[in-house]
Amino acid sequence: MIRRIFRGATIALLPALIAPALLGAPAAEGAPKLKLLWSETFKGKAGAAPNPKFWNSEFGDGSAQNIPGWGNNERQFYKADQAKLIGGTGGLSITTKRPAEADQPLCYYGSCDWISARITTSKKVSFQYGLIEARIKMPSGGGTWPAFWLLGTSLNNKVAWPACGEIDIVEAQGNNPVNVIGSIHGPNYAGGAAKTFTTFTDAELSEDYHTYGILWAPNKISWLLDGKTYYTQKKSDVAPDAWPFNAPFFMILNLAMGGNLGGDIDPMLDEGTMNVQWIKYSSVNGQGKVTYK
Repeated sequence: MIRRIFRGATIALLPALIAPALLGAPAAEGAPKLKLLWSETFKGKAGAAPNPKFWNSEFGDGSAQNIPGWGNNERQFYKADQAKLIGGTGGLSITTKRPAEADQPLCYYGSCDWISARITTSKKVSFQYGLIEARIKMPSGGGTWPAFWLLGTSLNNKVAWPACGEIDIVEAQGNNPVNVIGSIHGPNYAGGAAKTFTTFTDAELSEDYHTYGILWAPNKISWLLDGKTYYTQKKSDVAPDAWPFNAPFFMILNLAMGGNLGGDIDPMLDEGTMNVQWIKYSSVNGQGKVTYK
């Protein structure tokens, strides 16, 4: 199966990496208790699409749909066949490439010079609170802009962005290959005004897999890189503006090209791949909920 649900198993998070106090548990209680509620290892035949029971593959350049995440002067056209299972022990590859001139679809700026993929769990699986982590190897190359992020399900009820809320678990930039970016977007703190923090790695993110995650509790979100917290935002940090993050959100994986954050695209670059080994979602000390629609 592509997705596994463990309803009874309880696992302890590495206490040396994540302190109990970070999750709201007194230190005397020991390590926080995690229960794995949902996981995705993308197992299946090599070249197959991710399980459509849980994932949507989006199509186009977003200009007609007015979909958040596509209004950033990005250069790519999303197609389902650019997101494929790796096969074997599992994993997903999202590949961006320059199409042949005869195969270029039409984008808002003319003939698209890049095709890529974006998949979401919108209207299929949503999550609220807990620990969300993904093991990802980022693409290399100037102009690549991979991301693992969340949008509020209220968007499906016609609540506009950024009122629906956006949590960027990780964004990376091929032009800044050691940068790890985490952020939230909400009313009056979106786009260039988002609450954002950047941490750095010793080696380029394309050289190996890293685990990117958030610890998400009522009125508080902390960002993690390989199990270590590097950034925290609280409801009080955005006051008096609204905090739309005490609600269900759905997941998104995509690989954009260029745009406001991706920057200039290397003219010598022809292809880039984002590999996702797994995604795990756990409740923390009983706090966390996954919903299937």
